[in-house]
Amino acid sequence: MIRVASPPPEMSLIAFQGDFCFAFMFSNFVWRSYGNPWLDQAAAGKLGSLSLDATKALSKANFGRSNHQPDIELKGVVQYGKCLKTLAGALESGAVQERQHLLVPILVLLMHAASYADQTGAVFHLRGLATLLHLCGPEAFQEQPFLNAFEATRATLLVASLYGKQRLFLEEERWRMVPYERNKGSKTPQSQLLDILMVVPGILQDHEAIQSIDEDGSDSKAELLERVDRKLVALYRWRWQWQARSGNHIEADARNTPQLNGRAAEALGSIGTSRQLGRLRLGKFALATELMLYNATLMWLIALHWKIDPVSASARIETCAEAAMPDEPATNYLSFEPLRRPGGAVTVRDPAMEICRVFEWVTHHHCRSKEPSFLYLFPMGVAMSVLETEPETKAWAKSLLDISPITANYAHGQNAAGFGFYITPEALHPETVVAKEQLFSAQDI
Repeated sequence: MIRVASPPPEMSLIAFQGDFCFAFMFSNFVWRSYGNPWLDQAAAGKLGSLSLDATKALSKANFGRSNHQPDIELKGVVQYGKCLKTLAGALESGAVQERQHLLVPILVLLMHAASYADQTGAVFHLRGLATLLHLCGPEAFQEQPFLNAFEATRATLLVASLYGKQRLFLEEERWRMVPYERNKGSKTPQSQLLDILMVVPGILQDHEAIQSIDEDGSDSKAELLERVDRKLVALYRWRWQWQARSGNHIEADARNTPQLNGRAAEALGSIGTSRQLGRLRLGKFALATELMLYNATLMWLIALHWKIDPVSASARIETCAEAAMPDEPATNYLSFEPLRRPGGAVTVRDPAMEICRVFEWVTHHHCRSKEPSFLYLFPMGVAMSVLETEPETKAWAKSLLDISPITANYAHGQNAAGFGFYITPEALHPETVVAKEQLFSAQDI
């Protein structure tokens, strides 16, 4: 019998515990994409001791909880508490120099609080992020890794503002322009989409204020609709540019068709045309990030049109699509297949399905997420809100999330950023719209 030598008792893996925890943390593709490149630099000790300690706290607590190692988890939780005290001291010191270095540790501590569903802690860190941005100003984030840390921060604050229907100071032009002035190329298509979506919380806040007033408020609604129009035109123009630049990197395999909701699978088109949904193939992971965020932004703007004025919504959406169309004759030959062209959908369901189709590809390519993705799962949360009335389709979408344990729990609980509140019957079924006012007065007829 062959005997396998056991390691001597004096040998221990304790010395490598930190490496195991960090490796496990970076196996989380959502965190890895969200924290590119600052999370890796923080873990390497390149962004200061507080950032390093915060990543140690996150990695140990996450590893211990996920692998049923309470002693390791406790070490992470204790270190998290120590980081909070250190951070509080740094903020109270009043030192203005290089205050932007506190952004990364706050982001990491927020990730820790969110992983424990600690709402009190998460709100505390969100307020800390907003305060720090105000104190630093946009000029402080023009260099990497602080630019991407800023991008992650504004994406995080954006989701919170959507949920709270509260205007965000980041919608101001200086916050959309100044961080990218030193390197115009750092303004990615994802950043451009965030610029458009950043305005939505303010529209939600103003819309809620109008609804609380007993008066008709027709002038206020008209102004609100014009703001939605401007952003929708900007979004459609982004889509045209994206198609010209990246459209040849996406195709569909018609032989692989998702099993959707019975009759709905036969007529998915918002204008009644039958469409076969082939399985998408994308050439780059970044394209999936951009397409999903585009459709999530589109869903918000379309839903706002149907929410504010369902009678004019369809016409206004089509008008925006026409206004966004480029003048170049070559655009007449630009194909958008296998996706929808701008204005090809007036319901929120169509972009929701496009998100799910893209995410189906993502589920097989999480390992290719090498570039930043600041709202990795947010589009799926918005899309799932639309599928509540379609059990089979929702089950298919949920099964995509369930493929990985990292994304499996995302479909549970509330819908993303309260989007479900803005899903009206008209936004799903435009044919049900009934004019609330007579088209002609008694004198006219």
